[in-house]
Amino acid sequence: MENFKTLITMVRVVKIALILPLFFGCGPSYLDVRPDKQMRVPNTVADCMALLNDYATMNTRYPSIGEAASDNHYLPDARFNAQDVFERENYCWLPQANHRVAEWYYPYRVVFNANMVLEVLKGRASTETDYDLAKGTALFFRAYAFFHLAQVFAAPYTYGQTENYPGVPLRLDPAVSTPSERSSLADTYGRVIDDLTLAASVLPETVPVKTLPSKAAAYAMLARVYLTIQDYEHALQFANQALRLQNDLLDFSLLNTSSNVPIPRFNAEVVFHSLLQSNPIFATANCLVDSNLVREYEEGDLRKKVFFRENANGTHTFKGSYDGTFTNIVFNGLTTSELYLISAECDARLGNVDRAMANLKTLIASRWDNSKPLPRYLLEDDGDMLRIVINERRKELVLRGQRWTDLRRLNMNSAFASVLKRNVEGIQYELPPNDLRYTLLIPDDVMNRTNMMQNPR
Repeated sequence: MENFKTLITMVRVVKIALILPLFFGCGPSYLDVRPDKQMRVPNTVADCMALLNDYATMNTRYPSIGEAASDNHYLPDARFNAQDVFERENYCWLPQANHRVAEWYYPYRVVFNANMVLEVLKGRASTETDYDLAKGTALFFRAYAFFHLAQVFAAPYTYGQTENYPGVPLRLDPAVSTPSERSSLADTYGRVIDDLTLAASVLPETVPVKTLPSKAAAYAMLARVYLTIQDYEHALQFANQALRLQNDLLDFSLLNTSSNVPIPRFNAEVVFHSLLQSNPIFATANCLVDSNLVREYEEGDLRKKVFFRENANGTHTFKGSYDGTFTNIVFNGLTTSELYLISAECDARLGNVDRAMANLKTLIASRWDNSKPLPRYLLEDDGDMLRIVINERRKELVLRGQRWTDLRRLNMNSAFASVLKRNVEGIQYELPPNDLRYTLLIPDDVMNRTNMMQNPR
């Protein structure tokens, strides 16, 4: 109970302290913001762990606007018109679409908490109980927040890229008096990789709950980051390191496919649990799955019944959340299924076709009706292994917070580029590959209170 009270008072301090720096870019030190003398700021390793265990702050509310702008789903006209202006503009990729400040604010709350912990740990002995766990967790969360901010508010980046495009502000300490300035893209990804690498070196192999990162989670996140920047050798290396620590897959034949929540929360595949911000576009009454995507699932593929509920009119609603809920909140955490796909894609790109096929077979077999033969493309190599893996990635990671990032990187290769289309009240909207709109505008509320550079249009 004492730890719970400590957490509540610290969270109240953090909420007050965060208002000024994230909207204005400057303000008093958080240590000066103590309107209640009984409020505590963290000063022990135990305090730090209590702060990092604040699930509502640290594990939820990562930016949802990229997934909302992707092509996994669509809105019928009536449901589109029921959305507010933020969702409608983002859905149609309007060039000047504004976004809720929450998409920016909440990830930087994660950064602030992580920086507070790292600052406290500087004054503690590294031999203290849970010191390494606290340090690794804080570094992981900071990197996790920076990465997800970069997926929507910074341009796509490729390893070795020389153009000096702006990334996201890299706030590395809890002092709120420093104005926010955008780093370069290279510095943004460099910081993410450095933080995750250090986190991996100190995090334990097992953690008490999946809302805290383990060593496997740090490796898995490094694999995701390296795949994003198209450094396939490092992505393969870290995906395989993570899989050596955790490689369980759910047997979909054992799931209740008639349930609206067929996948249990914190299941064996989850390496690290986190969620996107609640977004009304994903409400089950609004969001319909793209019919072309649904048709990609062959007979015998249990994912069609596990992931989707067929409506009376033949449309489909998504129900396969790894959060174990049937809501408008999208799971974006790390799983072993994603790791098998990263490993397979990287092997395919690096010419290791047999290894890519082996990983893909392992994954698909766990999703298949045992009374049906596996699909032909898993039984014989047709010479297009990479395309097969990328297609399976689309089908496996539907509404898992990864599609926007995938579109951005795949668009760089004309063989995998996509033209996204929306039809709203008879008007067709299009988003061509590599369009500037793949980098979303920083919310007006942030721009009006800072001197930062806005993304181009």
